[in-house]
Amino acid sequence: MLKKKVRLTKRDLESRAKRKLIYEKAFELFKTYGYENTTVLNICQAAGVSVGSFYHFYRSKESLLLEISKRLGNVHIPIEASEEHLRSPCKPVLNYLLDYSLEFEKLGVELTQQIYRVFERAYVDVKKGTIQPLRAYATLSSFISTAQEYGSFDISMPADDVVAYFITISRGLVYEWCLWNGTYSLREKASRFLPRIIKTFLIEK
Repeated sequence: MLKKKVRLTKRDLESRAKRKLIYEKAFELFKTYGYENTTVLNICQAAGVSVGSFYHFYRSKESLLLEISKRLGNVHIPIEASEEHLRSPCKPVLNYLLDYSLEFEKLGVELTQQIYRVFERAYVDVKKGTIQPLRAYATLSSFISTAQEYGSFDISMPADDVVAYFITISRGLVYEWCLWNGTYSLREKASRFLPRIIKTFLIEK
């Protein structure tokens, strides 16, 4: 049964717009000045809202950090299942993983370090010992599944497990980049390490 569409009132729309503005201004300040150096008052002044309004939408500054982390997990990275890509899947899979790395480089090392600090609360189900599925990985999983059906990708692991394997390695590269305080290009290092990993799954046609 279809759910009845709820019509938003003018007040609802204004409330959404204000919450969006607070998020955007906080994100800009975190990237420019760093998470630790940005206060709730700084965010309120940038967004033109009262401190009371801030706490109406967010419980704390860290709540914004959790939202940034969750949005990162929902970022859309396209990957085309063309005949050329399915025949030689290394390059499209590599480009996807490099774009994943680029998302962290765009955030900057300080903000990425903060995101890693709250990663467990954003994505991990401690009781089950699992990481919740992220929308960002859906396109990669779909492509790998299609490549497996095409016959150019190893079928010994389900597509979702292959994605988890690749992302775990990519996340390790991001983590090491954080340990080195972003003193080198994450994308460049990933472009040297990842092809060897991806090629272990390829089947020559």
